[in-house]
Amino acid sequence: MRKEGAAEEGDGGNVFRFGGENLFRNDLSKRELKKYYDKFFAQTEFDNPDEQVAQRFLRTLLKKARVPTGAAVLDVGCATGFYAEQFRRLGYRAVGLDISSVAITKGALKYNLLPLLVGDAGALPFKRASLDVLFMSGCSLANTSDIASIRKFIESLMDHVRDRGVLIFVGGSNLTGEFPSQSEWIHHRYSEILNFVDREALDVEGPYITAVKLVAMFGRLSLTKTMSRVLRLLGIKKTWSIIYIVRKKGAGSTLRSK
Repeated sequence: MRKEGAAEEGDGGNVFRFGGENLFRNDLSKRELKKYYDKFFAQTEFDNPDEQVAQRFLRTLLKKARVPTGAAVLDVGCATGFYAEQFRRLGYRAVGLDISSVAITKGALKYNLLPLLVGDAGALPFKRASLDVLFMSGCSLANTSDIASIRKFIESLMDHVRDRGVLIFVGGSNLTGEFPSQSEWIHHRYSEILNFVDREALDVEGPYITAVKLVAMFGRLSLTKTMSRVLRLLGIKKTWSIIYIVRKKGAGSTLRSK
């Protein structure tokens, strides 16, 4: 979403939205992004689901993605580490990464057994093809009106995944294409969401339209094309979870437990 008025110099049309007030170009300054989130986490924190609901949600996603217990999981854009901590409690070797040092400091105090790193989701501090599982929920680098930028971001993440690895992408949208004043998230249309991932370059499952509580209640039955179509046709104006499971082309379908 853009505010009215002239675009900033160097604006490439890729506009990120944060807090309904700060709009960034496609040459988004990491310093600006860090400053915004440091201020945000100094004052508040994201609302998270009940821990048992979150764990049932994650367990279902991991089964759907055929990830065995004990695999290593990097939570990209982990905030204070809530989901990374649930992975750890489920028996996975979890690490969280976020650009906000304030968020990571808060998370380290809450989850003292969880490894948390300050880092940039757009330039992961890991070697190529070195990671087993990437989990990304509500990452702000996907909160942009430029779909090509989202595709490039996902492709950059996949560079860091092993041949048998997987990216689990969780976004959110009410599917209207609108920019509600009460929301900080761009609500992409379903036609836009379909183009988040390059299906010719990657093996893709989804997008699944669902909700965290639905997944927790009904398991993999809530991650189907049929359920996604029903929820879309119902026309309920709420923010749904948008889930993709992504692998490299020709990669093995299952990780080996370590």
